[in-house]
Amino acid sequence: MKKIQKLVSVVGPFATIGQKVNEIIDANPPLEAGTGLIITRSESNILIGLDKSSIKNRIPPWFLTGTVESGTAKISINPGLVNNFVPTIGGVSLGAFPRPTLTVTGSVGVIEIKATIDGAGIITAVIVQNVATATADTVTNKYKTIGSWTAASGAFTSVTSILNTNQTFYLCNGTAIWES
Repeated sequence: MKKIQKLVSVVGPFATIGQKVNEIIDANPPLEAGTGLIITRSESNILIGLDKSSIKNRIPPWFLTGTVESGTAKISINPGLVNNFVPTIGGVSLGAFPRPTLTVTGSVGVIEIKATIDGAGIITAVIVQNVATATADTVTNKYKTIGSWTAASGAFTSVTSILNTNQTFYLCNGTAIWES
């Protein structure tokens, strides 16, 4: 039996899955079914499926984590989707590896999704941003709070996530409706 090779290129939104598959391959050489993977073979393909039971402590979408690195406070966001869009931070997809982070300053902040929409109410871009207080919707930008944070003396005192599922967005008479 030929050993399954590690993945060398994974599309952005699937980076976490690719990383997990490579971790399982590293931990279980030579890789065969029953080691966290389900392997299905046909004449022309091999399908490698991740056994959900091998994922311990799954982190939900939009989960916030605060860290301080070399005196700089940063918030990491576990990727989530808005109408199948993977949001960005500073132009980098949340699905990228390594993941982008938000650098935060001050003692309090709100992490929110900003969806830019066109005249027909269709999303054209989605970003995640840090603001001092929640932003009010405008005609072209709609906002959804992901969570909040507080800090004192250069350390986080709380990081709170309030979303844990992917989001669906639509307009109803100009009002933004966000659903899980």
